[in-house]
Amino acid sequence: MSARSDGLVAELEAEHAVLDELLVSLSDDQWDLPTPARGWQVRHQVAHLAYFDWVGTASAAGDPSRLRAIREQSAGLRDGHAVSLMLLQSRLPMAPADLLADWRANAAALRETFRSTPGDPKVLWGAGPMSFDSFITARLMETWAHGLDCFAAVGREPVDTDRIRHVCHIGYRALPHGFRRARREMPAPLDQLRLELTSPSGQSWAFGPDDAPNVVRGPAGQWARVAVQRMRPAEARGLSADGALAKQAIEVARAFV
Repeated sequence: MSARSDGLVAELEAEHAVLDELLVSLSDDQWDLPTPARGWQVRHQVAHLAYFDWVGTASAAGDPSRLRAIREQSAGLRDGHAVSLMLLQSRLPMAPADLLADWRANAAALRETFRSTPGDPKVLWGAGPMSFDSFITARLMETWAHGLDCFAAVGREPVDTDRIRHVCHIGYRALPHGFRRARREMPAPLDQLRLELTSPSGQSWAFGPDDAPNVVRGPAGQWARVAVQRMRPAEARGLSADGALAKQAIEVARAFV
Protein backbone atom coordinates (compact mmCIF):
# COMPACT_ATOMS: atom_id res chain seq x y z
CA MET A 1 0.00 0.00 0.00
CA SER A 2 1.26 3.50 -0.80
CA ALA A 3 2.35 5.94 1.90
CA ARG A 4 -0.57 8.13 0.85
CA SER A 5 -3.02 5.27 1.36
CA ASP A 6 -1.51 4.53 4.77
CA GLY A 7 -2.23 8.11 5.81
CA LEU A 8 -5.80 7.76 4.60
CA VAL A 9 -6.26 4.62 6.68
CA ALA A 10 -5.08 6.56 9.75
CA GLU A 11 -7.74 9.18 9.01
CA LEU A 12 -10.37 6.48 8.56
CA GLU A 13 -9.33 5.02 11.92
CA ALA A 14 -9.69 8.45 13.52
CA GLU A 15 -13.21 8.76 12.11
CA HIS A 16 -14.04 5.29 13.43
CA ALA A 17 -12.78 6.40 16.85
CA VAL A 18 -15.12 9.41 16.90
CA LEU A 19 -18.15 7.23 16.29
CA ASP A 20 -16.91 4.59 18.73
CA GLU A 21 -16.58 7.19 21.48
CA LEU A 22 -20.20 8.20 20.94
CA LEU A 23 -21.59 4.67 20.75
CA VAL A 24 -19.84 3.37 23.82
CA SER A 25 -21.42 6.18 25.86
CA LEU A 26 -24.99 5.26 24.92
CA SER A 27 -27.46 3.37 27.06
CA ASP A 28 -29.20 0.36 25.53
CA ASP A 29 -32.38 2.41 25.15
CA GLN A 30 -30.57 5.05 23.13
CA TRP A 31 -29.69 2.49 20.47
CA ASP A 32 -33.41 2.44 19.66
CA LEU A 33 -33.75 6.20 19.24
CA PRO A 34 -34.88 7.37 15.79
CA THR A 35 -32.32 9.04 13.55
CA PRO A 36 -33.00 11.58 10.77
CA ALA A 37 -33.11 8.70 8.25
CA ARG A 38 -36.77 7.72 8.02
CA GLY A 39 -37.43 4.40 9.77
CA TRP A 40 -33.85 4.02 10.99
CA GLN A 41 -32.76 3.89 14.62
CA VAL A 42 -29.18 4.17 15.87
CA ARG A 43 -28.86 0.39 15.61
CA HIS A 44 -29.74 0.53 11.90
CA GLN A 45 -26.95 3.01 11.27
CA VAL A 46 -24.36 0.87 13.05
CA ALA A 47 -25.61 -2.33 11.42
CA HIS A 48 -25.31 -0.66 8.02
CA LEU A 49 -21.71 0.33 8.66
CA ALA A 50 -20.83 -3.09 10.08
CA TYR A 51 -22.34 -4.91 7.10
CA PHE A 52 -20.66 -2.83 4.42
CA ASP A 53 -17.31 -2.82 6.22
CA TRP A 54 -17.61 -6.62 6.19
CA VAL A 55 -18.38 -6.62 2.48
CA GLY A 56 -15.69 -4.04 1.80
CA THR A 57 -13.06 -6.16 3.53
CA ALA A 58 -13.72 -9.06 1.17
CA SER A 59 -13.74 -6.84 -1.88
CA ALA A 60 -10.52 -5.05 -0.88
CA ALA A 61 -8.89 -8.43 -0.30
CA GLY A 62 -9.79 -9.50 -3.83
CA ASP A 63 -12.77 -11.70 -2.99
CA PRO A 64 -15.84 -10.12 -4.63
CA SER A 65 -18.12 -13.01 -3.67
CA ARG A 66 -19.91 -10.97 -1.00
CA LEU A 67 -20.69 -8.26 -3.52
CA ARG A 68 -22.12 -10.86 -5.89
CA ALA A 69 -24.23 -12.20 -3.01
CA ILE A 70 -25.63 -8.70 -2.41
CA ARG A 71 -26.59 -8.37 -6.05
CA GLU A 72 -28.28 -11.77 -6.00
CA GLN A 73 -30.12 -11.05 -2.75
CA SER A 74 -31.33 -7.66 -3.92
CA ALA A 75 -32.27 -8.64 -7.47
CA GLY A 76 -35.58 -7.04 -8.42
CA LEU A 77 -35.53 -4.52 -5.57
CA ARG A 78 -35.19 -0.98 -6.90
CA ASP A 79 -35.59 0.85 -3.60
CA GLY A 80 -32.16 1.25 -2.03
CA HIS A 81 -33.74 1.75 1.40
CA ALA A 82 -35.52 -1.62 1.11
CA VAL A 83 -32.32 -3.31 -0.02
CA SER A 84 -30.43 -1.94 2.99
CA LEU A 85 -33.08 -3.11 5.44
CA MET A 86 -33.11 -6.58 3.89
CA LEU A 87 -29.32 -6.90 4.18
CA LEU A 88 -29.29 -5.80 7.82
CA GLN A 89 -31.85 -8.27 9.15
CA SER A 90 -29.32 -10.59 10.80
CA ARG A 91 -27.71 -7.74 12.75
CA LEU A 92 -30.70 -5.66 13.82
CA PRO A 93 -31.82 -8.00 16.66
CA MET A 94 -28.35 -7.92 18.24
CA ALA A 95 -27.90 -6.51 21.72
CA PRO A 96 -26.18 -3.11 21.55
CA ALA A 97 -22.93 -4.45 23.03
CA ASP A 98 -22.84 -7.25 20.46
CA LEU A 99 -23.63 -4.92 17.57
CA LEU A 100 -20.94 -2.50 18.71
CA ALA A 101 -18.43 -5.38 18.91
CA ASP A 102 -19.47 -6.57 15.45
CA TRP A 103 -18.96 -3.13 13.92
CA ARG A 104 -15.61 -2.70 15.68
CA ALA A 105 -14.39 -6.07 14.42
CA ASN A 106 -15.42 -5.39 10.84
CA ALA A 107 -14.00 -1.85 10.85
CA ALA A 108 -10.69 -3.16 12.23
CA ALA A 109 -10.59 -5.95 9.65
CA LEU A 110 -11.18 -3.45 6.88
CA ARG A 111 -8.32 -1.23 8.06
CA GLU A 112 -6.00 -4.21 8.40
CA THR A 113 -6.86 -5.34 4.88
CA PHE A 114 -6.03 -1.89 3.55
CA ARG A 115 -2.72 -1.88 5.42
CA SER A 116 -1.64 -5.42 4.52
CA THR A 117 -2.57 -5.51 0.83
CA PRO A 118 0.43 -4.65 -1.37
CA GLY A 119 0.21 -2.23 -4.26
CA ASP A 120 -2.93 -0.39 -5.28
CA PRO A 121 -5.36 -3.00 -6.59
CA LYS A 122 -8.79 -2.05 -7.84
CA VAL A 123 -11.66 -2.63 -5.44
CA LEU A 124 -14.93 -3.87 -6.90
CA TRP A 125 -17.76 -1.75 -5.48
CA GLY A 126 -21.26 -0.56 -6.31
CA ALA A 127 -20.44 2.03 -8.97
CA GLY A 128 -17.54 0.07 -10.45
CA PRO A 129 -13.85 -0.60 -9.72
CA MET A 130 -12.24 1.93 -7.38
CA SER A 131 -8.63 2.63 -6.42
CA PHE A 132 -7.63 1.89 -2.84
CA ASP A 133 -7.40 5.61 -2.10
CA SER A 134 -10.90 6.25 -3.47
CA PHE A 135 -12.35 3.31 -1.57
CA ILE A 136 -10.76 4.31 1.74
CA THR A 137 -12.11 7.85 1.42
CA ALA A 138 -15.54 6.45 0.48
CA ARG A 139 -15.60 4.41 3.69
CA LEU A 140 -14.55 7.50 5.66
CA MET A 141 -17.39 9.45 4.05
CA GLU A 142 -19.89 6.72 4.96
CA THR A 143 -18.67 6.56 8.56
CA TRP A 144 -18.90 10.33 8.94
CA ALA A 145 -22.35 10.57 7.34
CA HIS A 146 -23.93 7.78 9.37
CA GLY A 147 -22.16 9.13 12.44
CA LEU A 148 -23.97 12.44 11.91
CA ASP A 149 -27.26 10.53 12.10
CA CYS A 150 -26.23 8.89 15.37
CA PHE A 151 -25.17 12.20 16.91
CA ALA A 152 -28.47 13.77 15.86
CA ALA A 153 -30.48 10.91 17.38
CA VAL A 154 -29.05 11.52 20.85
CA GLY A 155 -29.07 15.31 20.58
CA ARG A 156 -25.32 15.82 20.55
CA GLU A 157 -23.41 18.14 18.25
CA PRO A 158 -20.48 16.53 16.38
CA VAL A 159 -17.22 18.43 16.03
CA ASP A 160 -16.09 18.77 12.43
CA THR A 161 -12.44 18.10 11.61
CA ASP A 162 -10.40 18.70 8.49
CA ARG A 163 -10.98 15.04 7.60
CA ILE A 164 -14.16 16.24 5.91
CA ARG A 165 -11.95 17.48 3.08
CA HIS A 166 -12.36 13.96 1.67
CA VAL A 167 -16.14 14.24 1.87
CA CYS A 168 -16.06 17.62 0.15
CA HIS A 169 -13.88 16.24 -2.64
CA ILE A 170 -16.14 13.24 -3.19
CA GLY A 171 -19.12 15.58 -3.27
CA TYR A 172 -17.44 17.59 -6.01
CA ARG A 173 -16.28 14.63 -8.11
CA ALA A 174 -19.65 12.87 -7.81
CA LEU A 175 -21.70 15.79 -9.13
CA PRO A 176 -22.29 14.17 -12.56
CA HIS A 177 -23.77 11.21 -10.67
CA GLY A 178 -25.90 13.60 -8.61
CA PHE A 179 -27.31 15.19 -11.74
CA ARG A 180 -28.09 11.76 -13.21
CA ARG A 181 -29.88 10.67 -10.04
CA ALA A 182 -31.87 13.90 -10.08
CA ARG A 183 -32.64 13.33 -13.78
CA ARG A 184 -31.24 16.69 -14.72
CA GLU A 185 -28.87 17.71 -17.49
CA MET A 186 -25.73 19.42 -16.25
CA PRO A 187 -25.84 22.99 -17.57
CA ALA A 188 -22.06 22.87 -18.04
CA PRO A 189 -19.20 20.34 -17.63
CA LEU A 190 -17.74 19.73 -14.18
CA ASP A 191 -14.54 21.58 -15.11
CA GLN A 192 -16.67 24.73 -15.29
CA LEU A 193 -17.26 24.56 -11.53
CA ARG A 194 -15.03 25.48 -8.61
CA LEU A 195 -15.63 25.05 -4.89
CA GLU A 196 -14.03 27.59 -2.55
CA LEU A 197 -14.57 26.33 0.98
CA THR A 198 -13.42 27.23 4.47
CA SER A 199 -12.28 24.23 6.49
CA PRO A 200 -13.15 23.63 10.15
CA SER A 201 -9.62 24.79 11.07
CA GLY A 202 -9.93 27.94 8.99
CA GLN A 203 -7.96 26.83 5.94
CA SER A 204 -9.06 27.64 2.40
CA TRP A 205 -9.87 24.62 0.25
CA ALA A 206 -10.49 24.74 -3.48
CA PHE A 207 -11.71 22.08 -5.88
CA GLY A 208 -11.91 22.76 -9.59
CA PRO A 209 -10.11 25.08 -12.01
CA ASP A 210 -9.07 28.57 -10.91
CA ASP A 211 -10.87 30.16 -13.86
CA ALA A 212 -14.14 28.21 -13.60
CA PRO A 213 -17.08 30.57 -14.24
CA ASN A 214 -19.32 28.79 -11.72
CA VAL A 215 -18.30 28.98 -8.06
CA VAL A 216 -19.75 27.62 -4.81
CA ARG A 217 -18.38 29.37 -1.71
CA GLY A 218 -18.90 28.77 1.99
CA PRO A 219 -18.20 26.54 4.99
CA ALA A 220 -16.83 23.09 4.16
CA GLY A 221 -19.07 21.54 6.82
CA GLN A 222 -22.19 22.75 5.06
CA TRP A 223 -21.07 21.60 1.61
CA ALA A 224 -20.11 18.20 3.04
CA ARG A 225 -23.49 17.81 4.75
CA VAL A 226 -25.35 18.79 1.60
CA ALA A 227 -23.23 16.29 -0.36
CA VAL A 228 -24.15 13.41 1.95
CA GLN A 229 -27.73 14.69 2.09
CA ARG A 230 -27.73 15.36 5.82
CA MET A 231 -28.54 19.02 5.24
CA ARG A 232 -31.15 20.40 2.87
CA PRO A 233 -29.84 22.95 0.38
CA ALA A 234 -32.21 25.58 1.82
CA GLU A 235 -30.63 25.03 5.26
CA ALA A 236 -27.08 25.59 3.95
CA ARG A 237 -27.37 29.34 4.31
CA GLY A 238 -23.61 29.82 4.42
CA LEU A 239 -23.20 28.54 0.86
CA SER A 240 -23.39 30.99 -2.03
CA ALA A 241 -23.51 30.08 -5.71
CA ASP A 242 -22.43 32.06 -8.74
CA GLY A 243 -23.67 30.60 -12.03
CA ALA A 244 -26.32 28.11 -13.06
CA LEU A 245 -24.09 25.06 -12.57
CA ALA A 246 -23.11 26.20 -9.08
CA LYS A 247 -26.71 26.79 -8.04
CA GLN A 248 -27.86 23.42 -9.32
CA ALA A 249 -24.82 21.64 -7.85
CA ILE A 250 -26.00 22.57 -4.35
CA GLU A 251 -29.45 21.22 -5.21
CA VAL A 252 -28.37 17.82 -6.59
CA ALA A 253 -25.12 17.03 -4.73
CA ARG A 254 -24.94 13.35 -3.81
CA ALA A 255 -21.67 11.82 -2.59
CA PHE A 256 -22.89 8.22 -2.45
CA VAL A 257 -24.34 5.64 -4.83
